[in-house]
Amino acid sequence: MRASERGVTLIELLVGLTIISFTAGAVVLTAAPRRPPARVEAERFAAIVKQALDEAVFSGVVHRLEWTAADYRIARRKDGRWRRERALEPARRNVSFSIALAGDIVDNTEALNGGGRVGTFVGFGGPGVGTPLGETPEEADETDDVDVLALDPLGLATGFDARFEGRRATFVVIVDPNGDIEVIRE
Repeated sequence: MRASERGVTLIELLVGLTIISFTAGAVVLTAAPRRPPARVEAERFAAIVKQALDEAVFSGVVHRLEWTAADYRIARRKDGRWRRERALEPARRNVSFSIALAGDIVDNTEALNGGGRVGTFVGFGGPGVGTPLGETPEEADETDDVDVLALDPLGLATGFDARFEGRRATFVVIVDPNGDIEVIRE
Protein backbone atom coordinates (compact mmCIF):
# COMPACT_ATOMS: atom_id res chain seq x y z
CA MET A 1 0.00 0.00 0.00
CA ARG A 2 1.26 3.43 -0.87
CA ALA A 3 1.50 6.31 1.59
CA SER A 4 -0.84 8.46 -0.57
CA GLU A 5 -3.65 5.84 -0.27
CA ARG A 6 -3.54 5.70 3.49
CA GLY A 7 -6.67 6.74 5.45
CA VAL A 8 -7.02 8.51 8.77
CA THR A 9 -5.62 6.63 11.73
CA LEU A 10 -7.49 6.19 14.97
CA ILE A 11 -5.01 8.45 16.78
CA GLU A 12 -5.54 11.29 14.29
CA LEU A 13 -9.31 10.93 14.63
CA LEU A 14 -9.13 11.06 18.45
CA VAL A 15 -6.86 14.13 18.40
CA GLY A 16 -9.29 15.90 16.06
CA LEU A 17 -12.28 15.07 18.28
CA THR A 18 -10.40 16.25 21.37
CA ILE A 19 -9.63 19.61 19.76
CA ILE A 20 -13.26 20.05 18.70
CA SER A 21 -14.47 19.10 22.23
CA PHE A 22 -12.18 21.64 23.91
CA THR A 23 -13.25 24.36 21.48
CA ALA A 24 -16.96 23.63 22.05
CA GLY A 25 -16.44 23.59 25.83
CA ALA A 26 -14.69 26.96 25.74
CA VAL A 27 -17.55 28.47 23.72
CA VAL A 28 -20.22 27.11 26.10
CA LEU A 29 -18.37 28.26 29.22
CA THR A 30 -17.78 31.79 27.93
CA ALA A 31 -21.33 32.29 26.58
CA ALA A 32 -23.63 34.50 28.63
CA PRO A 33 -26.11 32.54 30.74
CA ARG A 34 -29.74 32.58 29.66
CA ARG A 35 -31.78 34.86 31.90
CA PRO A 36 -35.09 33.51 33.21
CA PRO A 37 -38.14 35.04 31.47
CA ALA A 38 -39.54 36.16 34.84
CA ARG A 39 -36.40 38.23 35.45
CA VAL A 40 -36.56 39.78 31.99
CA GLU A 41 -40.22 40.73 32.51
CA ALA A 42 -39.55 42.10 36.03
CA GLU A 43 -36.67 44.25 34.80
CA ARG A 44 -38.73 45.53 31.87
CA PHE A 45 -41.61 46.41 34.23
CA ALA A 46 -39.20 48.21 36.60
CA ALA A 47 -37.74 50.26 33.74
CA ILE A 48 -41.18 51.24 32.42
CA VAL A 49 -42.45 52.29 35.86
CA LYS A 50 -39.23 54.23 36.58
CA GLN A 51 -39.51 56.07 33.29
CA ALA A 52 -43.18 56.90 33.92
CA LEU A 53 -42.43 58.14 37.45
CA ASP A 54 -39.58 60.32 36.17
CA GLU A 55 -41.73 61.73 33.36
CA ALA A 56 -44.57 62.46 35.80
CA VAL A 57 -42.26 64.31 38.18
CA PHE A 58 -40.26 66.26 35.58
CA SER A 59 -43.02 67.05 33.08
CA GLY A 60 -45.90 67.53 35.53
CA VAL A 61 -48.10 65.27 33.41
CA VAL A 62 -50.20 62.77 35.33
CA HIS A 63 -49.39 59.14 34.49
CA ARG A 64 -50.98 55.95 35.72
CA LEU A 65 -50.25 52.26 35.72
CA GLU A 66 -53.15 50.14 34.48
CA TRP A 67 -53.20 46.36 34.83
CA THR A 68 -55.34 43.27 34.55
CA ALA A 69 -54.49 39.68 35.37
CA ALA A 70 -52.87 39.28 31.95
CA ASP A 71 -51.23 42.60 31.04
CA TYR A 72 -50.17 46.08 32.11
CA ARG A 73 -49.58 49.45 30.49
CA ILE A 74 -48.79 53.08 31.24
CA ALA A 75 -51.34 55.79 30.40
CA ARG A 76 -50.67 59.56 30.24
CA ARG A 77 -53.21 62.33 30.72
CA LYS A 78 -52.99 64.57 27.66
CA ASP A 79 -55.52 67.08 26.35
CA GLY A 80 -58.07 65.97 28.94
CA ARG A 81 -57.98 62.29 27.86
CA TRP A 82 -55.96 59.23 28.80
CA ARG A 83 -53.48 58.13 26.13
CA ARG A 84 -52.62 54.48 26.63
CA GLU A 85 -49.42 52.77 25.56
CA ARG A 86 -49.41 49.31 24.03
CA ALA A 87 -50.19 46.64 26.63
CA LEU A 88 -47.33 44.38 27.70
CA GLU A 89 -48.26 40.74 28.32
CA PRO A 90 -45.91 38.71 30.55
CA ALA A 91 -48.14 35.64 30.05
CA ARG A 92 -46.84 35.33 26.48
CA ARG A 93 -43.50 34.33 27.98
CA ASN A 94 -45.16 31.92 30.47
CA VAL A 95 -44.80 34.41 33.33
CA SER A 96 -47.63 35.13 35.75
CA PHE A 97 -47.99 38.69 37.00
CA SER A 98 -49.65 40.38 40.00
CA ILE A 99 -49.48 43.71 41.83
CA ALA A 100 -50.07 44.24 45.54
CA LEU A 101 -50.35 47.67 47.14
CA ALA A 102 -48.50 48.27 50.39
CA GLY A 103 -49.93 49.32 53.74
CA ASP A 104 -53.13 51.01 54.86
CA ILE A 105 -53.57 52.75 51.54
CA VAL A 106 -55.61 49.75 50.39
CA ASP A 107 -58.37 50.49 52.95
CA ASN A 108 -58.18 54.22 52.23
CA THR A 109 -58.49 53.62 48.50
CA GLU A 110 -61.62 51.55 48.91
CA ALA A 111 -63.14 54.20 51.20
CA LEU A 112 -62.29 57.10 48.88
CA ASN A 113 -63.73 55.30 45.88
CA GLY A 114 -66.97 54.37 47.58
CA GLY A 115 -66.04 50.71 47.96
CA GLY A 116 -64.31 50.57 44.58
CA ARG A 117 -61.77 47.87 43.86
CA VAL A 118 -58.33 47.99 45.36
CA GLY A 119 -55.76 49.64 43.14
CA THR A 120 -57.97 52.44 41.90
CA PHE A 121 -57.14 55.93 43.10
CA VAL A 122 -59.35 58.98 43.36
CA GLY A 123 -58.35 61.76 41.06
CA PHE A 124 -57.31 65.34 41.45
CA GLY A 125 -60.72 66.94 41.13
CA GLY A 126 -62.16 67.78 37.76
CA PRO A 127 -65.15 66.17 36.11
CA GLY A 128 -66.41 62.76 37.11
CA VAL A 129 -66.40 63.07 40.89
CA GLY A 130 -66.19 59.59 42.38
CA THR A 131 -64.35 58.19 39.39
CA PRO A 132 -60.65 57.32 39.40
CA LEU A 133 -58.29 60.22 38.67
CA GLY A 134 -61.12 62.58 37.77
CA GLU A 135 -62.14 60.53 34.74
CA THR A 136 -65.33 61.19 32.92
CA PRO A 137 -67.97 58.50 33.49
CA GLU A 138 -67.32 57.20 29.95
CA GLU A 139 -63.62 56.81 30.67
CA ALA A 140 -64.42 55.07 33.96
CA ASP A 141 -66.59 52.56 32.08
CA GLU A 142 -63.61 51.72 29.83
CA THR A 143 -61.50 50.72 32.85
CA ASP A 144 -64.10 48.69 34.78
CA ASP A 145 -62.03 45.49 34.61
CA VAL A 146 -58.68 47.31 34.91
CA ASP A 147 -56.90 48.20 38.16
CA VAL A 148 -55.35 51.65 38.19
CA LEU A 149 -52.51 53.20 40.20
CA ALA A 150 -51.77 56.92 39.91
CA LEU A 151 -48.22 58.04 39.15
CA ASP A 152 -48.81 61.74 39.71
CA PRO A 153 -46.32 64.63 39.56
CA LEU A 154 -46.12 64.75 43.36
CA GLY A 155 -44.89 61.16 43.52
CA LEU A 156 -46.47 57.91 44.63
CA ALA A 157 -49.06 57.88 47.38
CA THR A 158 -47.99 54.37 48.34
CA GLY A 159 -45.51 51.73 47.47
CA PHE A 160 -46.39 48.53 45.69
CA ASP A 161 -44.91 45.18 44.75
CA ALA A 162 -45.18 43.52 41.35
CA ARG A 163 -44.57 39.78 41.32
CA PHE A 164 -43.39 37.94 38.21
CA GLU A 165 -43.45 34.17 38.53
CA GLY A 166 -41.94 31.88 35.94
CA ARG A 167 -41.39 28.14 35.83
CA ARG A 168 -37.96 28.23 37.45
CA ALA A 169 -37.83 31.52 39.34
CA THR A 170 -39.90 34.31 40.86
CA PHE A 171 -38.85 37.96 40.85
CA VAL A 172 -40.44 40.83 42.75
CA VAL A 173 -40.27 44.49 41.77
CA ILE A 174 -40.50 46.63 44.91
CA VAL A 175 -41.51 50.27 44.36
CA ASP A 176 -41.43 52.36 47.53
CA PRO A 177 -43.33 55.66 48.03
CA ASN A 178 -40.14 57.62 47.26
CA GLY A 179 -40.04 56.11 43.77
CA ASP A 180 -37.03 53.87 44.46
CA ILE A 181 -37.31 50.61 42.54
CA GLU A 182 -35.61 47.32 43.33
CA VAL A 183 -35.81 43.93 41.58
CA ILE A 184 -35.16 40.95 43.84
CA ARG A 185 -35.32 37.20 43.42
CA GLU A 186 -37.79 35.56 45.75
